[in-house]
Amino acid sequence: MSVFRSELEKGRKAAGKVRGHWAGSFSSEFPIQIEAPIKKILRRLRDRGLISRRRPRPIHVGSLTNVSDGDIVNWSAGIAISPLSYYRCCDNLYQVRTIVDYQIRWSAIFTLAHKHKSSARHIIPKYPKDSILVNQKGGKTLAEFPNSIELGKLGPGQDPNNDRALT
Repeated sequence: MSVFRSELEKGRKAAGKVRGHWAGSFSSEFPIQIEAPIKKILRRLRDRGLISRRRPRPIHVGSLTNVSDGDIVNWSAGIAISPLSYYRCCDNLYQVRTIVDYQIRWSAIFTLAHKHKSSARHIIPKYPKDSILVNQKGGKTLAEFPNSIELGKLGPGQDPNNDRALT
């Protein structure tokens, strides 16, 4: 009987049908999950001066009050795209999107309001929620913050500047 079993195993090995020691293990039954470190992202935004030290609440960036409005929006857009592209493959990308859409966008709005010595309520009608600055003479876009729809489309393997997924 043991001769028959060893011959059977040799045949399976030759056919490549033998399962390894870890083939039916507990760890192979669940998919791997990669999660973005939300607390680390908030800490980095806090270190850059985008959110408050005590609570995760957006605040104005005082060092940007002497630059143009387009530079403020472009700087904020660059800060927003960075974690989105880095953590694109994570399973909790929706949380990163929420942080970008709320914290960084409102920080840009508060920075523009602080620069113009106004409130966010008066800045929002002037600059829409999508924060697109258009040149009045030529109609050319000077600066643009990614809007909520573009952020919603962004997922694993997708480019926010393209409508189709990268392959």
